[in-house]
Amino acid sequence: MFQDVHFYRALTIAPLRGRLLRQGNPAAKQLPDSLFTNPMTLIPLSQVSAWYQAVEAQTDDPDFSWRLLKDAVPWNQYGALSRWFLFEPDMTSRFRRINFGNASIQSCGQLFGIFSGPLVRWCYHQPKLSGRGLLHDSLRMVCFLMQVLREQLGSDYTPLKIRIPGQLSDPAGFSEWAGCAVEWHSPQLEIWVNSRQLNELDLSQVNKAQQTGAFQLSLAELDSMLSMPAADDPMKVLYEVVSYCCHFGKVRRGQVAQLLGVSEQQLQRRLHERQINFSQVSAYAVCFAAMELIRQGFSVAQTAERLGYSHAASLQRVFRKTRGQSLSHYAKQFQD
Repeated sequence: MFQDVHFYRALTIAPLRGRLLRQGNPAAKQLPDSLFTNPMTLIPLSQVSAWYQAVEAQTDDPDFSWRLLKDAVPWNQYGALSRWFLFEPDMTSRFRRINFGNASIQSCGQLFGIFSGPLVRWCYHQPKLSGRGLLHDSLRMVCFLMQVLREQLGSDYTPLKIRIPGQLSDPAGFSEWAGCAVEWHSPQLEIWVNSRQLNELDLSQVNKAQQTGAFQLSLAELDSMLSMPAADDPMKVLYEVVSYCCHFGKVRRGQVAQLLGVSEQQLQRRLHERQINFSQVSAYAVCFAAMELIRQGFSVAQTAERLGYSHAASLQRVFRKTRGQSLSHYAKQFQD
C-alpha cells in the first residue's frame, strides 16, 4: 500500500539536535521541539535524512555530525533501552542487546556482528539512505558504538579498523579520534574489534544498574518500545505519519500523501479499498495527540492552538465525535 516508509525515534537524533540548540544554531529548529518531548516519537526516515542535509547546508560544516557527537555520553541516549543495555557485565552481552534492541529504535538499518576467528566486525547497514544522509547517519552510529566500547574497555580504547560510507572533509582528525586505520567509501559502517575484548567484565556498571533498578521498564516505556510499525503494515504506517504531521499544526492530506510517497488521489483510493477515509484516520491521530498534550499540562485552548485549530470548539467537536466525550471533560480528569 505504501512502499519504503520507515521511521527513526526522536531519541536517535536528539543528542545531535541538543548540541545544535546549545550552539544557537537555527538549523535545529527545522524539526519542532514537540517532537522531542517524548524521546520515543516516530519521525519518518525521509525527514531525518532531509534534516541532516539541511543542517549541513546551514552550518557549512560537512563534518558537523561527527564533531558534535564524538564526545557524547552514550548511556542516557536511548532512555529505557540504555538501562537495558547497561544491565550486563560483559561486552558480548551488551553487543547482542544493542544489535537486537536497535530494531525498537529505527525500523530500518541493521546492526550485526560478523565473527571471523579473533576478529569481530561490528556492522551497521542502512540500505534506505544514500549520499550525505547515509554519511551523517553512519557518523551518528559510529560515535555511539565507539562510546559504548570505550565505556567498557577504557577511554583510550582503539579498534583495529573502521570503515565508513563516504568521507569526511577532515579524515585525519577522524583517524586521530578513532586511533586506528580508517577506510572511506565503504558500503556500510564497520568497526573491527578483537573478539577477546568483548568478554571483559565491567562489574561496576552492573552494580550501578542494580542500584538504580535499571533492569525495570515502566508500562509506558514498554508501550513506546512496541509501537514501531512494520513497513508492510500500511495502516500503522499511515497512523504514525499522520501523528508526525500533528506536530506541524493542522494535518493536511497533501502533506501526508507526500510523506507516504503517493499522490492525494492514490491515498484516497487506497483508503477507500479498506473502507476508511482520511478524515477518520486523521481524527483518530489528532485525538491521541490532544490527549498527550492535555496530560502534559496544556489547556484545551493551548492544545487546539498547538494542533492548528483556530477555535477550540472545532477540536472539541472532533474529539467528541471520535472519543464520545468532550476534550474538556477529558482534561478535567487531570485537574481534579
